[in-house]
Amino acid sequence: MKDRVYDWKKRILIPLWTIRFMWIIIVVVFFGISLEIFTCYFDNAICDDYNSALTLIKALLYSCLGVILLLDTTQVFMFALDKLAPLALLIMNALQTLFWGGILVVSIATSLQKKLEPSLLNDPDKSSGLAVKAGVLYGFEVACVALYLPMAIYACIAMHDQRQMRKRGKYSLAS
Repeated sequence: MKDRVYDWKKRILIPLWTIRFMWIIIVVVFFGISLEIFTCYFDNAICDDYNSALTLIKALLYSCLGVILLLDTTQVFMFALDKLAPLALLIMNALQTLFWGGILVVSIATSLQKKLEPSLLNDPDKSSGLAVKAGVLYGFEVACVALYLPMAIYACIAMHDQRQMRKRGKYSLAS
């Protein structure tokens, strides 16, 4: 029997993967609904440039969500086959966490830019609606980062433990 790559704690990995799979399905559904509403809003507009840009944004974000789901599935299969190494888990989770963190930063930057527009500052109804939408969006994105960050931290800890074990060497029982 071959040595295991690392002794993973199932009570950490399996609940996080389960919650993340359910969350990504919710993200895809709500993202699809919101983009459909947004597209219908711009279908009535005179300019067709928005439709081509929205199609490109849809394709890009859905492909990113597909890659995130593929990375999660790869982690589960590698774990099931005892091939999941701490470095592989760290790289996959770092990419996922950076993606969601990047979405959060871009969202904050976009809302700050919109808050500085003079048309929104003069109309209190638009600015209050913008604040509510931004608050919901921030909560949603912080939840995404909060779901992916613990696994990245756990992968860092596992990587550190594996390096410490490598320094110590392999010892066999005395006969």
